[in-house]
Amino acid sequence: MIDLFASDAGRGTRVLRGWCDPVTAPRPLGPLIDALDGLDPQVAADMANDVETGDMSTVYRRLLEVHLSPKTVSHHVEAILTRLEVDNRVQAARELNRDTTPS
Repeated sequence: MIDLFASDAGRGTRVLRGWCDPVTAPRPLGPLIDALDGLDPQVAADMANDVETGDMSTVYRRLLEVHLSPKTVSHHVEAILTRLEVDNRVQAARELNRDTTPS
């Protein structure tokens, strides 16, 4: 299912994967640590250290930085515009308003 979603997301889409531990006592945040392989090595190392030391406020801040970076946001906007089959945000807004305006 993840492979299907990822293949439909478009080229250049970063997909981070984690998985459940096949043991009776799973690692805290193990899937998050597994998914760090898809990040910049320094960002991943810093985040892994924050997880290991239990600094969850920094982990959450770093996650927001990764997912809300201008490059990531720009990529998501471009993917949405492509799905809507429009060239820019203004055209997308017009299309959305047209679809929601009562006849």
